Amino acid sequence: MKASDLDCIVYCTCTPDHFEPGNGVFLQRELGISDIPAIDVRNQCSGFIYGLSVADAWIRTGQYARVAARGRRGPLARPRPDNPRAGYRRAVR
Repeated sequence: MKASDLDCIVYCTCTPDHFEPGNGVFLQRELGISDIPAIDVRNQCSGFIYGLSVADAWIRTGQYARVAARGRRGPLARPRPDNPRAGYRRAVR
């Protein structure tokens, strides 16, 4: 799947690098896409579960077909998927 195939981004963290705008839009820019919604879910440890729930609901209702949910903890400027200590989690359905 390419970034351009995504319909929406759900970014889950309790320690955002920025409060406004949310980190979802920075991930959106990093992926090189600008025409899809990007929201943040900030609910401490359960944030990723809530983010998956939002993504699942949007998919099941037909709102979006491909939603990326990304979870991150810790004040890291740029989490990397190849660094297991970076607190990086992601799921794409």
